[in-house]
Amino acid sequence: MKNNKGVTLIELVISLSILVIVVGPFLGVFLSSTKNSAFSMEVLDSSSLSQKVMEEIKSRPEFLKEEAILKEYEMIKPYKKYYDHGDYEVKYKIIKEEEEISSEIYEFYSLKEKEFDVEIYVDTVKVTIDGYSFQLSDDPIEFNIEISQLNGVFRYNFFDNNNTVNLSKIINQEILLRPLRIKIHYVDNYNDILVINANIDKTNEADEIHFYTIDDRNNICFIKNTGDKPFYKYSKLTTDYVEYTNYLYKISVIVEKDNMIIDRLVSYVKKNR
Repeated sequence: MKNNKGVTLIELVISLSILVIVVGPFLGVFLSSTKNSAFSMEVLDSSSLSQKVMEEIKSRPEFLKEEAILKEYEMIKPYKKYYDHGDYEVKYKIIKEEEEISSEIYEFYSLKEKEFDVEIYVDTVKVTIDGYSFQLSDDPIEFNIEISQLNGVFRYNFFDNNNTVNLSKIINQEILLRPLRIKIHYVDNYNDILVINANIDKTNEADEIHFYTIDDRNNICFIKNTGDKPFYKYSKLTTDYVEYTNYLYKISVIVEKDNMIIDRLVSYVKKNR
């Protein structure tokens, strides 16, 4: 005889209960692992961001001097916003201290001593990149630079929109264990707008490219990202000497996301002269 008996409601409930008992713990572990992985990425991103902002602040002696507050106001004054980076908000606080300090404390480095991989100099008549000079004729001046990387070796192509300037050069022969640094340095009172269109899409995901604009006192240098991969820009830097009279500066940087502190970095800087 043919049996047409189906699954009863009680049997269905029991089956679902057994399934929940068996699968539940594994689902909880999966969700917890996914959440922890996402948070770990946030911590890594925010840590990298705070390091970069700390480096930029230390490169700006005038900013240090202007933004520093006295030690007695450290717990009263709030953090100031530095900038937004995607979903992250970066804030800073600079404290001026006068106490005795250890020789182990980080010393302020000179931009003149910092190692750059590509050096671009701008004056009233020409742009010079790694010893090659190109006359300035148009207004505004516009150049393009493309950075590529293959097997750890970086190369750049530097050209203008009319293709009258076209320079291709290998940047390094050895694998870099730090970010690639490109300096754009104003050497006189150049007053025309300079636009540099930068594209680093042909580098690896882990490669970091840093652009430094130095002594651009009129804020007329614009570095535009024409690709999809982001890079970092450090502006308003100066090689001018600023007297510190033996003050010690404590720099605190925090990175927030959704009003929650993801990363905090504290460092000290002093001037030995």
